[in-house]
Amino acid sequence: MLHQDEPDYRRIFIAILLSAALLIYWQINVEWPRRQALAKFATEQEQKKKKETALIANKLPSPAKDAEENLSLTREERVAASPRITIKSDKLSGSIAQKGARFDDVSLLRYRRDVAPESPKVVLFSPNGDASGYFAQIGWLPGESAIKTPDQNTLWKADNTELTPEKPVNLRWENGQGVTFLLTIALDENYMFSIDQKVENTGSAPISVMPYAYINRTYEIPKRAVFLHEGPLGVVNEALEEIGYEALKEKGNTVFEHATGWFGITDHYWFSALIPEGGEHKVTFSHYN
Repeated sequence: MLHQDEPDYRRIFIAILLSAALLIYWQINVEWPRRQALAKFATEQEQKKKKETALIANKLPSPAKDAEENLSLTREERVAASPRITIKSDKLSGSIAQKGARFDDVSLLRYRRDVAPESPKVVLFSPNGDASGYFAQIGWLPGESAIKTPDQNTLWKADNTELTPEKPVNLRWENGQGVTFLLTIALDENYMFSIDQKVENTGSAPISVMPYAYINRTYEIPKRAVFLHEGPLGVVNEALEEIGYEALKEKGNTVFEHATGWFGITDHYWFSALIPEGGEHKVTFSHYN
């Protein structure tokens, strides 16, 4: 006989048993399938990302194959080979090539090549074609869709012929397949360019494109003693990575699959870098003969 103030252990036990059975049923029939589906989705997305990044590595244009590479041309002649957007600020001068949307003509107005007051100003970027070639290019590569994307020979239309800290420039190119590629280029009061990439698809089929950016430098490895690092470098997951020219030449590409931060090339005095926004990026340092 159960007294009124005594607990009903039988009912408590049955309630616990039913609760445990419900939890086990939930784990087996709901939670476990959900976790399997999430794991499968994550694996598929990772495989897709690896496939796309491999596709980028295989499709990146090789600057050494540019048509304008002609050792008989002077720097001035190579600059004149493309319509240009003039760069004007208190610290920078030069131009951006509308052919290929290349940053390949940049000089530093406040720095001279030596201590003489009339010494030539420092030229940082120069068009591809001889030992001084040094430039940056931003663009897109086609993903799995058969779509024409801009390359180093694309002639972009500009809404202005001058870039200043107060006045950005918009570049536009239509590929003839209902897709328009847009670049908005801005310059701050110091030395930083900002590039905003957009794609407009007015066609009936979906498209897949992938953005890229690279810095290319033609450089003879110095024979002199070097006490500071000169060459490729970057901040990868909050750690500085420095890659020597000789090591890159002898060992081949240095690849960071899940990089964050900035990446570039430095020498004794000057430095150029790419600073992609947000998330992880595949970064490859390569040597071309």
